[in-house]
This record gives sequence, structure tokens and C-alpha cells, in this order.
Amino acid sequence: MVENILPIHLQEVVFSSSDTSYSRQITQLEKDGKLRKIAPRIYTSNFEESAETIVRRNLFMILGRLYPQAVLSHRSALEFKPTSAGHLFLTYTYTKKINLPGIVLRFLEGPGPIEGDNPLSGELFFSQMERALLENMEVSRQPRPESKTLAIGDRRPLGKCDSGKRGGGVE
Repeated sequence: MVENILPIHLQEVVFSSSDTSYSRQITQLEKDGKLRKIAPRIYTSNFEESAETIVRRNLFMILGRLYPQAVLSHRSALEFKPTSAGHLFLTYTYTKKINLPGIVLRFLEGPGPIEGDNPLSGELFFSQMERALLENMEVSRQPRPESKTLAIGDRRPLGKCDSGKRGGGVE
């Protein structure tokens, strides 16, 4: 992994650690103005761009690191990007809403990766097509841009998107 090769202050995204030596190093780099905190447990060496831009560009890597065994699910497993309201849906060990700069993570309690789910980044997985389709058949009471499921008019033909791949990527 690149993060193990580059010195901490040259990595765009750095994660806090329970390792006291590493944690002290991060604290010192922050004091020296070489890192800035952009979210809980997340630091960056990028002082030029907004926290929202940095989080969006590194979103799947962040999720794979901070939420091991999480599964990109429901509409997010089909779209591979946040909704127009900035919501991203994941199946995890608990139900909770977590705000990152520019993104709302919507964790829904459920089973972790199952046979057929695919690794995406680090320990982040995405639902296999069959699971994603079943998840999208669930009833949602949220308004459309915040809904965990796609409305009929929002759905593209299966397996199709602008890039020719499943999902569209984080923009």
C-alpha cells in the first residue's frame, strides 16, 4: 500500500491510530503545520483543497480503513456515489448516521460481506448485484434524494452507466 511507503506528511489522507508513537507523530505534524484535521480520525497534508473535495476523492479508501467489513449497499451499491443530497448507504454492524465533510454516511445494521460480495477498497465491500437488487426492493420512507432505494425513474438499465461500468464513481 502507498500509505506504508510514503512518509506520513506526504500522504494526502492520514488516519489516527491507537499506536502512541504514530499518534504522537501525527500530533507533531499537525502542530508543525504539515497536517490538518478534516474529520474525526482523518488528517490531510493537502492544504489547497477543501475537506469535502479530499473526502470525496478518497471516500472508498477512508471507508475501507475506518469501517472494516462495511458493505456499500442499497442504492449506493448500484450507483457507486453519494445521492444528490450527499448520502451514501452502507450495511454495517449498527444503524447510525455519520457526517463527513460533504458526505452523510448512512449505516444500516445488517450482515457484513457474504459470498459473492466484492472487495472495493481495503476492507470495504460492495453488494453483489442480486443483493443490491433485493435491497432496492425495500420500502423507504425518506424523500427521494435521501432514500436508501432508487425510485423507478432513477434506475438505469442494469449494468449500464456513463462510463460503461456498473456504478458511476464518486464525482
